[in-house]
Order: sequence, then C-alpha cells, then structure tokens
Amino acid sequence: PLPPCQAMSDSPAVAEDRSAHLEPALDCGEEVLVIIGTSSHACRDAALPRRIAKLCNEAYGHRRLSEGEAQSRLAMGDDETRANRVLHLAYRGETLVGCCSSTIQAPWTSRGCGHWGLLSVDPKAQRTGVASALVAAAERRLLVAGCSSVQIEYEYTSGDPESERLLQWYEGKCGFHCASGRPRRGSEFRCCHKKLTEASVYCPGARRVADRGCRRDDPGDVDNLNREVGNEPEQEPRKPYQDSAKTEKCKQCCIL
Repeated sequence: PLPPCQAMSDSPAVAEDRSAHLEPALDCGEEVLVIIGTSSHACRDAALPRRIAKLCNEAYGHRRLSEGEAQSRLAMGDDETRANRVLHLAYRGETLVGCCSSTIQAPWTSRGCGHWGLLSVDPKAQRTGVASALVAAAERRLLVAGCSSVQIEYEYTSGDPESERLLQWYEGKCGFHCASGRPRRGSEFRCCHKKLTEASVYCPGARRVADRGCRRDDPGDVDNLNREVGNEPEQEPRKPYQDSAKTEKCKQCCIL
C-alpha cells in the first residue's frame, strides 16, 4: 500500500528532490533531471507506474515491466540511503523520458561490485542525452555507496545495427570491458565490468552532474572519454566472471 500523501499534485514533484542530478541534453536545450523514484512520487502522480511500464516496454520493444513491478521498484527507493536497489527517473520538464535501476549489491555480482540496468529511454527522446544522464547518476550513486566496480549485461547480435551501437557505447564511451573479449559471430549475452573511481564514473564531454562538477576539457570530445579515464581491462579477469552457471543466472534474472 502507498504511504499517505503529504502533498497532492497533478505533476511530478521533482524540482526539490534531494537525490536529483541535472544534466544538459546533447541535442536539446532543456536539461534532463534525474531523481530516485519513491512511493511518494507515485502517490502524487497515480499514473506514474503505468507510464514507467509503458516507457520501458516501448524502449525494449517487448513487455519488459508490468505496472505492478514499476510500483514495487518505486517503493524500493523509500529507504533512501539505506536502499540497495533504486529506480532512477529522468524528466525533461514535467515529462518522464527515461529510467534506469542501480543496485549496490546484486545477488549475481561479486562483493563490492554494483550493477545498473533496465536502461530505458522514450523512443522520441533517444540520442538526446537522456541515457547519459541516467548512467551518470547511477554510477555516481554506486561509487558514493562504496562500490569499487560495476557490472552490466546486454544481448549482442553481430551485424545488427542496434547491437553495434550498444557495443560502441557500453564498451567504448562508457568504459566497460567484457572478459570474453571481442564479440563473436551470432548472438551472445555479454557480461561487462569496469572499475569505479572518481575518474571512471561516466561523465561525457563537458557535461556534469550538479553535485560533483565533473568536467572534460573538450565538450565535443566524447569519443576520447575512454582514453581519458584510463579504463584498461584487468590483466587476469576474476574467475566468477567466466563462470557459465553465474552467467546463466544473470540471463534468467528479470531484475536487470
């Protein structure tokens, strides 16, 4: 059940949220505001869980999240700093344009390795900086919580333009590396990691998260991000990353 509302509003009350991060969009003059969703937001905006589910399902191209699951994920943020997993919500003005989850300790990651996933952006707002704002907020949260590394997973199909774009972004600009090496022909499930430090937390170009003032020298030099932060593959990847049973558990788990 939802907690009692202290204030009712027709629009999401996000402007004064203490967990908010501001990111200017790449191709749009209006900033992207990223907050941690809670039951209070759903209480103020009863349609929010439905909009989150609709956005995720449209972004993935299939049923990925139900309205009930969206409501449950919002409730996870009620524990504030004690929460293990939260759902980050991205707004442009009063419009929900994306979401992403972050988990301090997932059951399928090694100790100290955080996780982010469920990265979803409204198709109409894709490639305008929304995903970058969400990833920046998620990785900042994990770093502050004490995580020394972060894990993501995604499906890759060779020759598929969308897969190739994700490969270039995740394992290029975002700085992740996969212990299995370069992609093979066909389809595969790629489990990727990177170390989390002040330098490696995702912060492209001259864009910044308001609470840390992260900057790059050249606003347009996003392609050089991986070189700048110095994310090099570990010399000897930890064995759990190559464990087939654990990889299968990642693939089957619906909480990504």
